[in-house]
Amino acid sequence: MQKTRLLFVIKSLGVGGTEDELVKIANALNPREFELKIIVCRKTKALYSRIKNKRSVMFCKQGGLDSFLGKLSFIKKATEDIKPDLVLAFGIYASLLCLLAKTMALIGSNICVFVGGVLTDTLSYYPNSLVRGQLCKWLYPKANYFIASSHAVARDLSRYDIKMSKISVIPSS
Repeated sequence: MQKTRLLFVIKSLGVGGTEDELVKIANALNPREFELKIIVCRKTKALYSRIKNKRSVMFCKQGGLDSFLGKLSFIKKATEDIKPDLVLAFGIYASLLCLLAKTMALIGSNICVFVGGVLTDTLSYYPNSLVRGQLCKWLYPKANYFIASSHAVARDLSRYDIKMSKISVIPSS
C-alpha cells in the first residue's frame, strides 16, 4: 500500500492554538499510512518537543532581505523533493505563502488551509491587516480545501468568495 504524502507548513512552533492543532494532527497520523514532512518558517520551537517524529520537521533558513522569497524557494524545493499529495497550510502566514507559491506555479500540489479563528478578527491584530486582508481575498479562493475550527469560521470564510463546498468544519479539541 502506497503512503499518502503530506506536507504541513506553519509559521512557527511557538505556543498557540494553530500550532497546537498541527502537533495533535501530526502525532495522530499513522506512519504506516502517511509520510509527513513539516516546514516551519520561523525557528520558534516551544512545541517542537511535543512532535513525535522530529525527523519530519524542516526549518526554513532565516534572515536577509529575501527572507520571504527564500521561504517560497524552500517550499518549492520541498514540494519537488517530497511530491506531496496534499499541502496543509496552518494559519494566515503559511496559507498565504503556499497559495502564492501555487499561484506563481512554483508548486502544483493541492492545498488545504487550516483556519483556526475568524479571519476578520485575526487580521485586525496585524499592523498590515489591510494588505493581508486583500491577499486573503485574492489568494484564498485558489485553495482546494479548507478546514475551519468552527461554523463561525466557516461562515467568515464565505466572505472571501470561498464556496461552502470547499469547507469542512472540524471543531478544535
